[in-house]
Amino acid sequence: MYSGIEPEDADFYYEQVEDGYILHLKLVGQITELNFNCICKRYEVNNPQSYRMRIADDLRFEQLIMTPISNGFWEVRIGTTEDRKCKSPARSSLKEKRQINNYENKLPRNCK
Repeated sequence: MYSGIEPEDADFYYEQVEDGYILHLKLVGQITELNFNCICKRYEVNNPQSYRMRIADDLRFEQLIMTPISNGFWEVRIGTTEDRKCKSPARSSLKEKRQINNYENKLPRNCK
């Protein structure tokens, strides 16, 4: 525990770096910027809605992808696993999650 920080007020996210991850601590509800400055950059976040995505100009034609992870987090990455060969630990987790409770049959099909 950190002095002056209540656990219920704290949130965190992981940033992928060359030799592992960096853990960032932030306040719940605080809008934080995720910087995508290279292809295949990825983050693991608790709530993607509390982040602003900053994408470098030279990556403006790349896909930004958010994938749910079975641990309740979301992977946010730039670049596809097929075309760009980006690694995504969340993809296998997503396949498992979709098999739970007949997920595919419960999807809403008609958007209005």
